[in-house]
Amino acid sequence: MTSYLWPSSPLATITILVLLHCIPASYLGLLCKFYIIIYLLFMFIGYLFSSKRQSRSLPLVANRTSYALVTGASSGIGAQICRCLIQHDFNLIMVARSQTKLNQLAAEFRQINPNINIHIIIQDLSESNAVENLINKIDTLKNINIDIIINNAGRGYSKPYLQTDINDNVYEQMIALHIRAPSLLIRHYLPKMLDRPSRIVNISSEISYMSSPRAAMYASTKAFLTQLTTSLDYEIEQLNDKNNISLLLATPGPVLDTEFDRHDESIVFHLPFVTLTAKQVAQQIVDACLRGDRFCTPGWANQLTIWLMTKVPLSFAHLICWLLWASWPEVKQWLYERRHLVIICFNLMDKIVQNLKKQLKEPKSVTVEDELDLFTKYLKEEQVPPFNNVQNEIFDMVKPVDSMRITLKDLINCGQGGLVLSILIDISSFWTYENRESLIPQAATTKDDSIHV
Repeated sequence: MTSYLWPSSPLATITILVLLHCIPASYLGLLCKFYIIIYLLFMFIGYLFSSKRQSRSLPLVANRTSYALVTGASSGIGAQICRCLIQHDFNLIMVARSQTKLNQLAAEFRQINPNINIHIIIQDLSESNAVENLINKIDTLKNINIDIIINNAGRGYSKPYLQTDINDNVYEQMIALHIRAPSLLIRHYLPKMLDRPSRIVNISSEISYMSSPRAAMYASTKAFLTQLTTSLDYEIEQLNDKNNISLLLATPGPVLDTEFDRHDESIVFHLPFVTLTAKQVAQQIVDACLRGDRFCTPGWANQLTIWLMTKVPLSFAHLICWLLWASWPEVKQWLYERRHLVIICFNLMDKIVQNLKKQLKEPKSVTVEDELDLFTKYLKEEQVPPFNNVQNEIFDMVKPVDSMRITLKDLINCGQGGLVLSILIDISSFWTYENRESLIPQAATTKDDSIHV
């Protein structure tokens, strides 16, 4: 997905930002308030005319025939979800490729809770007709009501698209595991689950909310699962009068103890607060599932990441994803090749911090007025500004700006975004507190000779 706040086009983004920068601060505040009011109004209208759920779904409680179907149950998040479900007395149908791992887990789970039934099905869901074979095997079991479906089976891969071996079927596996298998399982079992309390959990990913270089296919197929879950949840709410079934979209971030490719190399798996263990993720997903929640993003840092990455410009989101999926040696090489831009960015950040400190040190007694208020005061007091002096000072300020426009155009053509941003900040810094004070001192004076800016 692209950024929700800024458009994808760089030209449109710059245009909007320049227009917002030119709007006086007081009017910009009114604009923000108007946007908040409209947003809340649309939210209320959407809920009023769409929602048929009078209250939150009741917590799901297991009975003797209640089964949870878990795909990808032999390791990682799937195995930990099974471990959590048996603590709530749910019987299990565990699906995975490795019979050895499933047998070991089943023996362990039976020791933890001897009262549950566990069925093991060996099936690679990335193979052709795998979902049909799985459904046929499940239908042969007797006295089974599938109350929970956990679509967890997946394949992780973080490598540039063109660097993937064309003979490797990793992309076909992603399409089969992230798109085909969940879609067919839901389509087959959903009609049977509408009449009784039940849950469907789709394990997507935090990255499904954004497009991600180095993991293009992974992010795209997970985005399908995200969109399918939210759209299908709305359809069921509109077409089904009973408040029995609930769809949960789980979007975990980086998770340890999984079989994700290049697990130990990517920087994203070594970030503090963001990376969680499979046990932590599974516990939060199971709790949200039994409560009847619609969304679950384990970890406050991952929730904050999703919010931020969907608000920043798309080019910046791509840059962050490109670096996080890379190994540390690759990042060091990348930074070394662009060390001049890195220095410019640090200087730019320092300039912004210094400007903020300068604004905070301004006298508290000074009343802030924008240019429109000052111009209105000119007209009311019938004062003629010293046009010649002001004109000369403006011309002196415009000369360097005009000379920078040529450089700005050249930089945009060559794609040096950091330098473009630096020059834009330099241009905007011409109109500082001191410049405004020197240009319009007479119109901004009051009885106590204090200057209003």
